[in-house]
Amino acid sequence: MDSEFSAFVTAMRAVAPIPDAEFVRAQAIFRPVRLARGDHFAHAGTPADKVGFLVEGLLRAYYLTEDGVDRTKSFREPGQLVCPYGASLRKQVSDLFIQALAPSVMLVTDRARFDELTMGDPGWGTVMRRLTERHFLEEESAHRRFLVGNAEARYDEFLHDQGHLADRLSGRHTASYLGITPEALSRIRTQRRRAGVHR
Repeated sequence: MDSEFSAFVTAMRAVAPIPDAEFVRAQAIFRPVRLARGDHFAHAGTPADKVGFLVEGLLRAYYLTEDGVDRTKSFREPGQLVCPYGASLRKQVSDLFIQALAPSVMLVTDRARFDELTMGDPGWGTVMRRLTERHFLEEESAHRRFLVGNAEARYDEFLHDQGHLADRLSGRHTASYLGITPEALSRIRTQRRRAGVHR
């Protein structure tokens, strides 16, 4: 078993006790895909028919407004399953882009083959339930963040929840995730430094 697929096995078994035979089936349908920085795994307006597992690298999911402004929805790190989740469930075209922010390695399969795989052992059902729960919690957190938090509070929450990413993200991408301009983010960081706060 190669190291890329071993990472998938380790991540899935951290969620549920999936038997070896199921990973033999899984290995038959996944293929490795390498993305350079800036490459896309998914494009808005195209079929949401792929599921990926991120082995290494960093991805971001974002929307593009009619006037060409991108709004970052989330970041994806190694060990996570990746797809345009809502559109995939609705069997519609993707409504967001998924882009590599660093050179990335993924295991990729067709959504139909993934669905067939996860109809097998009950452990896959646990994996899918956890994925759905994670998606719900992320959506709820995003709504709360934008409805009740100001820019400074959103930045504090980002540092609390995903501070390990702060040095890997550009100011533009961080600001896009927070729903503010890069200039506003710069002012927040300057104020924090003057107050003796590192970030």
